[in-house]
Amino acid sequence: MHGNALENQGLYEEALKFIPYYEDLSWFEGLDENGLQGVERLQLWAKANLLNLKVLIGDVSSLAAYVELIQQNPQEISHGLISIIESANKYNFSLEDVLNVFSEEIADYKKYVSAPSHYQISTLLWNYSRLYLGLARYYFNKGRYSEAIDNLIKSLRVSSQLNTKSTFIKGIALLFEELTDHVTHEQLAEYEKVLEEVRYSMKQMVP
Repeated sequence: MHGNALENQGLYEEALKFIPYYEDLSWFEGLDENGLQGVERLQLWAKANLLNLKVLIGDVSSLAAYVELIQQNPQEISHGLISIIESANKYNFSLEDVLNVFSEEIADYKKYVSAPSHYQISTLLWNYSRLYLGLARYYFNKGRYSEAIDNLIKSLRVSSQLNTKSTFIKGIALLFEELTDHVTHEQLAEYEKVLEEVRYSMKQMVP
């Protein structure tokens, strides 16, 4: 939890220092089957967190191993892609191979947003809204404006389902301040459709 808190503050180097505390707890005496399973689970979390943090600090050499890990653990895909995209936007490296690997998951998030609880569904939707916003920034930086706008609209649509106003406002600002000159009529129509859906949902919330 301490490491996660530091990661959320962008203090990645500091967060790395906490991974050794839980990456190998096999030395505990008297571990039963449940205890051993717990040790294995923490080992996996430690490996995932280590690779995640290395990617976030710009260690591109860790990217392939991290991609392989989240492929093997689909529940980590949305979170992992957010970190990878954030790092690519910060350190300006290409993501084309990664985006090809996860093209299906990125293209249709609805197939992957299924969970036993409302909280888990909300978390996955929040992750995908951030993922698409990060992709919009990535494509904008590459001068691929049509793809940037398409992903921005996806981010707005997912955000509207959660009423995540912070992401929604960031998306609107990005669209109008940086991408307005590149919007097609079709994209503008889709954008206005999303806005109308948001207006409707807000009216439904009014008592």
